[in-house]
Amino acid sequence: MAPFPCRSHTGIMKSRQKIRKIIQFLSFLLFPVTLNYFSPYLILAGGFMGFVTASALTFGALFFFSLFVGRLFCSWLCPAGAAMDLLEERIHPRRAPLNRVRYVKFVIWAPWLGAIAAGYLSAESLSLNPWFFFESRVSVDEPARYVIYYGVLFLLLVGTPLFGRRGSCHLFCWMSPFMILGKTLSRLAKLPRLRLRARGAACLSCGACTKNCPMGLNVQGMVASDRMEHRDCILCGECADACPSGAILFFGNNYLYRAKGLCKNRMAMKKISPLPLIRWVILISLLVLTTVLGRLHQIVKLYPP
Repeated sequence: MAPFPCRSHTGIMKSRQKIRKIIQFLSFLLFPVTLNYFSPYLILAGGFMGFVTASALTFGALFFFSLFVGRLFCSWLCPAGAAMDLLEERIHPRRAPLNRVRYVKFVIWAPWLGAIAAGYLSAESLSLNPWFFFESRVSVDEPARYVIYYGVLFLLLVGTPLFGRRGSCHLFCWMSPFMILGKTLSRLAKLPRLRLRARGAACLSCGACTKNCPMGLNVQGMVASDRMEHRDCILCGECADACPSGAILFFGNNYLYRAKGLCKNRMAMKKISPLPLIRWVILISLLVLTTVLGRLHQIVKLYPP
């Protein structure tokens, strides 16, 4: 008999998605401030001028943290993803045709990345200038820049009604390849990382996981094949939280299905502790933080506020 979630489990799962959506909404509200921190143009222009821009630092951070948490940024912090999810709640688009569009973003990304590399290699010298093009630290700091902001927003949102759920993510997101590459390297190096796990025997084939996946993945098929690795999985937890039988494990779901835990008279499960991953992330984050703080005085001297 497959384990079913008790009220405690259901409440925790709903709370997690509420928290995620609140964080997403706040991220979207800050998008006029943070737009240039994700700019594909500024990293390219800055490269040829010898500047390490804010977007270069952002893309580097996304690659680094994807080694341990995959594409978690896409579902929890990405302002563009938040905008697409808000739109999807209103129009309920179809699933994206993944087999047709899955390689489009790489066709766009490869020459762009090559141009960035050529820019930095051709520069006579490199210097840190995170505020290149927006000295006020705010991306949209004058009326004319709202044209850029709304143009980017339109480009990101138009993919959803045309191509399905998070269509722009599948088609031309310039940030996702950094995280996909990080995920792939992490898997090959067998680093401790956050991921989904499946219990095929507990699956009821109800389709709730696939229906709730914001990326339009065939999650039920992934559970049946016991292969939960997918480069377009953004670790939002919607599938795990929608599953009525606990067939998908994510974060601390495994703690809620122990026979002697919160729910009585349920099938026991093997405990998979996330603590090693947490220790790795904390350790590496501390190393990065101490390095940044150690050079902070040099940055302040070079670029005073």
